[in-house]
Amino acid sequence: MKIFEIANVKTMTVKRDAADATTLEDPETGIETIVPKDPDKPGKIEQDEQGNFVLSTEENGEVDSTLRPGSSVTIAK
Repeated sequence: MKIFEIANVKTMTVKRDAADATTLEDPETGIETIVPKDPDKPGKIEQDEQGNFVLSTEENGEVDSTLRPGSSVTIAK
C-alpha cells in the first residue's frame, strides 16, 4: 500500500534532512514519514523535468542532495 492511498496525501513538506534520513510531514495532519537515505532501501526522491521533487516509494535509490527543509515533495502514484 502506498502513502497517498492511506492518507490521501499528494504533497508533503520536508521537515528535516539529516545524513541518514529525510523526514517528510503532511502539512494538513502533521503526520511524519521518514525516508531512509540508503540506496538499497525503497524511497527515492528526485527532481522531475520541471524541477519538482518526487518521492517514489517503490524504487530503491537516493535522496536528491539539493532537498532542503521547507521543500515540497509530491508522492508518485
